[in-house]
Amino acid sequence: MAWKATSNLASRWIIDLEVTSPMTSRKKWFINYSLFRIPIPIGLGDNSIIKAIRSGSIKISNDN
Repeated sequence: MAWKATSNLASRWIIDLEVTSPMTSRKKWFINYSLFRIPIPIGLGDNSIIKAIRSGSIKISNDN
């Protein structure tokens, strides 16, 4: 998918169908969520580790 140079990618959800678990750091995008009792370590492609603190649902649309 191509984006115009003026697009603000930080405010868009980019869908990658090959990921095991989609993630976002945008709390305001969640329509509901629950906190994990213990943060869950997530390994990233650059070998760094981040910790997931919640799981939930977001609402997405294909509006441009």
